[in-house]
Amino acid sequence: MRKTLISMVVFTALLISSFLASAHIFRLHMDKTEYRPGEKIIITLEIKNTLSVEKEMDIEVTLVEENDKYPPSAWQYLLTLQPDETKNITLYNTTVTDFMVNGEYTLSAQLLDEGFILYEDEVRFTITGLPETMSINLLLSNTSNYEYIKDVFLINEGIYIGYNTSVENLTITG
Repeated sequence: MRKTLISMVVFTALLISSFLASAHIFRLHMDKTEYRPGEKIIITLEIKNTLSVEKEMDIEVTLVEENDKYPPSAWQYLLTLQPDETKNITLYNTTVTDFMVNGEYTLSAQLLDEGFILYEDEVRFTITGLPETMSINLLLSNTSNYEYIKDVFLINEGIYIGYNTSVENLTITG
């Protein structure tokens, strides 16, 4: 009988604690899904405390680019909401610049309570129109077949300049 009573008390405490972590609305919003250089990316989170008590909420945000060409980032917010209060908070606000890369991005947000994920939402967007980076290796030699690559030459010695790159159909002028 005593074990049953203790089990019921523990179950009730867990049920109440999970109820106290409630947030009825947890949605990410953005105005479009494709961005070009100079355009602003603004992503907001709409969140509502559906409880009748004040609640502190931990929100974890991550941003990743699918091809790992842009470093991933993560940050957190600690938010306190009054009973039945709704807030719209800006999680991400930036302008597309040359420091970013073309690609597919995913921003996700999670509502955490004592390490457990209660709610999660994500949005995806694309950045296009930025200059692409190109890898190129310049080759210097004193022979036209580049048998020996050099960086020191003698006076009146011929110099051949070549390159290695994965980009096709380059137009090169010199």
